[in-house]
Amino acid sequence: MAVDAETVAPAALRPKPVKRWGAGPWLTLASYLSLLLLWVLGAQAAPNLIPGPLDTLRFVAREYQRGVLIGHLWVTTQRVLSAFAVGMLVGVAAGAAMGASKRVDDLLQGWLVVFLTIPRILLFVVAYLTLGLNDRALVVALVITIVPSIVVAVREGARAVDGSL
Repeated sequence: MAVDAETVAPAALRPKPVKRWGAGPWLTLASYLSLLLLWVLGAQAAPNLIPGPLDTLRFVAREYQRGVLIGHLWVTTQRVLSAFAVGMLVGVAAGAAMGASKRVDDLLQGWLVVFLTIPRILLFVVAYLTLGLNDRALVVALVITIVPSIVVAVREGARAVDGSL
C-alpha cells in the first residue's frame, strides 16, 4: 500500500505554503513598465537618437498600411531561419563528434573556448567589415554566434549518454 501525504498528516497539520510578498504578475508588470519609462526618458533626453514608443508605434502602423512591413519581416525571418538551420547542422555535428570522441574534443576545444569568449556584437562588426553590409554577412555572423552554444549543449548531452545502452 502506498503512503501519501493525506494518510500521514491531515490537512490541518500540514504546513501551508509560504506566500512570498510581491510574487506574481505585479513585479513582472513593474519590470516592463520600468523599461517603458526608461525608453520614454531616453527618447526625451536624446530625441534625435532614440525614437519614443509612440513614434515607433506610428512608424510601424504606417509601414503596415503601406504594405511593406510584412515583406520586411518575412525577409528577416528567412535570414534568421537559414542561419539557424546552418548553425544547427554545424553545431550538432561538431558537438556530437566532440561528445563521442576525446580526440575530436581535444582538437576543437581551443576553437570552442575562443568563440565562446568573443563578444557576440564583435562578430557582427567583423562580418560586416570583411563581407560588406549585406545579407551574407548577417547570416555568417548569426551562424558564428549560435554555433558555440549549440556545440556545448550537444557535446554535454552526448557525454551524458550511458555507454552501456
